[in-house]
Amino acid sequence: MRRLLETEAARLGSQQVTAEDCDKMQAGYELMRAAIAERRVIALLDHDEAMLAILHEAAANPVLVQMIRTLWQHCRTYKIVGARAWLDDAGDDSLWRYQQDLITAARGNDADAAASLNTASLLDASERIKARLAAQAAG
Repeated sequence: MRRLLETEAARLGSQQVTAEDCDKMQAGYELMRAAIAERRVIALLDHDEAMLAILHEAAANPVLVQMIRTLWQHCRTYKIVGARAWLDDAGDDSLWRYQQDLITAARGNDADAAASLNTASLLDASERIKARLAAQAAG
């Protein structure tokens, strides 16, 4: 459900987002990176969601944004598991790479790239969460 809604919000938002919005997204991204460096999982998720919300709100569909926020709340525990798994393994740049590329796509009003990046990010996070939960169940 998140992939469907968030991908559409990224697509629509990237078509209407302003340069000022993109600057705010970049500032949120920098706060997210600082939280990653300090291993503050909750802060990292808060900054990530705030950054994404700027793009989603640019879509000018408050019902869509509210549905996404509700799903984020319902998925929060799993998002924490995924972020902690990444911080524990620290194997790649996937925790922040997609967001920086998403900001670039938004600046270029590239709806297809924004949608594709959103989908890839969610799939990557989903796999990381599934792997961590499977490892915990086995161990």
